[in-house]
Amino acid sequence: MSSRTICPSCGSGNPPTLSVCWKCGATLAITTPPQQPGLPASSIPASILSTPATVQPEASPHTVPPQYTYAHTSTDTLREWADVKRRRDTGWTKNGLVILAIGFGVSTIGVVASYFATILGPVALILGFVSGIAGLASLLGGLLVVLGRESFGPKHSRNAIITVVLFITSIVLSVIGGLIFAFSVLLAVFNAASNTSIVTPDSITNAFNILLITIIISAALSGLATVFLTYALQQSIGRILLLAAYISSLALTIVNSIVTFQGIAGAINEAFAHGRYNPAPLQALQSQHNPLQLLTIIPTLVFALVFYMVWDRIVKGELPESVTVPTPPRY
Repeated sequence: MSSRTICPSCGSGNPPTLSVCWKCGATLAITTPPQQPGLPASSIPASILSTPATVQPEASPHTVPPQYTYAHTSTDTLREWADVKRRRDTGWTKNGLVILAIGFGVSTIGVVASYFATILGPVALILGFVSGIAGLASLLGGLLVVLGRESFGPKHSRNAIITVVLFITSIVLSVIGGLIFAFSVLLAVFNAASNTSIVTPDSITNAFNILLITIIISAALSGLATVFLTYALQQSIGRILLLAAYISSLALTIVNSIVTFQGIAGAINEAFAHGRYNPAPLQALQSQHNPLQLLTIIPTLVFALVFYMVWDRIVKGELPESVTVPTPPRY
């Protein structure tokens, strides 16, 4: 159907928007656009007519969560360095404790060899040499524990420094005491050789007394160094064993030193009783043995045991204590 309006005068077609003919100017009739046929109201269900119209919301576009990427930062580098240092310190400490435990255990062979020297003969020298090597190895083990101290907490780190100070002090005192002893003996012998005096038992005994005092003080300091080395890493039973071993070891050292130096003083008095040196009393003293020396094996083995106990804690992962490391969030 055409939507153009026909002019009644000239019959020309006009667009529906014009009210007069474009050709002759005659007035055109007003027409309305045809209506689309619809459904009768009676055919529409009442439920639909009574339902208010609702506007359906437009579907929102799908929201994609942001994708986060974790970049390696300087904090991660510091954390990696700390982890490497932790593993290094743990390895040094474990190795040091193993060496200490073995060294202290093997060093007891020297005590047995010294006591049964007359029976063992040349074997005693070999066992004494092995014991000396074990003692030097123990120094290396202690050094490794000190080097690996930082990852095991501030208390252990502080105690390790105290251990070094005490041990160095004990060595210095031992050296000073040995030098004073040697100087006193040489001075007495030199005076006797120059005929200015004679070697008296008192001059030699006084030198031994100085050596005795320095030995006891050095033993007390070195024993404390051994206690402080692993005290912060021990559990309650380990600390009790450490203190018991230290007290018993120091007590035996004092008693053995006093007994030994009393025997030496008596032999010196006999050797210089007539103003001349008689080596027979000192030679006889060498064949005498002090049974108390064997008791020093017990605290030494206890020290070896407590070193093993700390090593076992490290192997089980109880030491060093775990540190919570922050991790980046996951999305």
